[in-house]
Amino acid sequence: MLYCSPYLRPSAIVSPMSIVAEDTVQASSMSVTSRSGFFWRLIGLAVALAVGFFTSILDLTLGRAGHMPVQPTYLALLMVAVFATFSLINAVKNRSQWGTLVKIFGGSAPQIFSYSFIAAFSLLFSAFPQAFWEDSGKWILLIPYGYVIWIGTLIIVSHPLLAVSAQYGLRLGFILISSSVIYEIFYPGSFSNLLSRASGFAGNSNFGALATCMLCAAVLRYGEKKHRLLDLCCLSVTGIAVLATQSRSGMVEFAVVIGFWGLAVLLDKNFSVKEAGRLVILALLTLLLLIFSVRFVFEQGSLFSGEGNRFARILSGKSVDDGSGDERVGAAKDALRLIAEAPFFGHGTGHTRTMRVLPHNQYLQQWVNNGLCGLLAYLTLLVSAWILFYKKRSFAGMTFISVSIFGSLFSHNLHDQRSFIIPLAILLGGLFQQSLDRVKIK
Repeated sequence: MLYCSPYLRPSAIVSPMSIVAEDTVQASSMSVTSRSGFFWRLIGLAVALAVGFFTSILDLTLGRAGHMPVQPTYLALLMVAVFATFSLINAVKNRSQWGTLVKIFGGSAPQIFSYSFIAAFSLLFSAFPQAFWEDSGKWILLIPYGYVIWIGTLIIVSHPLLAVSAQYGLRLGFILISSSVIYEIFYPGSFSNLLSRASGFAGNSNFGALATCMLCAAVLRYGEKKHRLLDLCCLSVTGIAVLATQSRSGMVEFAVVIGFWGLAVLLDKNFSVKEAGRLVILALLTLLLLIFSVRFVFEQGSLFSGEGNRFARILSGKSVDDGSGDERVGAAKDALRLIAEAPFFGHGTGHTRTMRVLPHNQYLQQWVNNGLCGLLAYLTLLVSAWILFYKKRSFAGMTFISVSIFGSLFSHNLHDQRSFIIPLAILLGGLFQQSLDRVKIK
């Protein structure tokens, strides 16, 4: 049975599929008593599948293909509302879970206030004349919709079994997004019209790399000795996926993940010289496996056969920059010009959608749209979350936020993506589950 993220004690881990319709299920020091075990088992399975579905961006892929009965965001809102309602009803009836819910919202107060301000500014500044209300207000409403999904997920993970199920969902999401990127090595253009770079379900190479790195950061075990081989496998898969996207920003984000994982291993109090030798050997074997995998990818994957891709440009002695760098510099200059015109309150929510080239930078986008108010709210969310994860010694949380901080330098739509919103809520909620030694579910 797989363990969940490192901030949950191994003694408090229960698989969502291990909760059977019996009176009591023992899991080390944690006892789960349920009169409707089969019901909660189904809810837990549904939560795991939903988290994997939305965090892997599979929902948007199916939506673009016309295979979704409703818009993906509306479906996410509906499913979160249903699961949160079940969790909230149980919290009202169960003192232990209610206490956890209070701890989650009390302990995450800075993040909740920050995100509340982000959503409020999005709505408030949408009244400006230059706000972008086209596409039925999609680029304005996505932010408050994301906020509702985030709050709902915090409520859901107050239930200990659903918190565990959500962790399994993150693992599923990582498998789906990384697999979709690697699949596109052999079948270019499966999820986007860009034939020279893989993107996976994201439909965008840079965001495909970012989403893969964020989910990898959330699922690694960090310092748990018996899971280091599995961690190295996850890192190898992520490395191949990032390589396939040919994303320069993805390389930076992947380096952040490796750096924090290595730091966690070095800080492990049980880490010894003997263990270091074993880890070096294991790392070398993993590196050899990665080299052979990459060689196979280059030989078999048609993605790298054309002259238009970045690897081909390097091998032919050309500059890796195909012109996108100059384009982004120009977009940044345009954004700074707009910021100078309205530095404090911005031009209105969604105004960057009127730019010839989007800023490709979340910080600049926040500043252009909602001014210094929106920028400070977003920075406060990231910084306060990182500090909280640091205080709780959650390497998963610190790595996830660090990847998001760097990712925001290269992406302009990170904070309205469910691959950021949902994992952040799950990671925050998990911090406050570790105080539960005995949980009764009635």
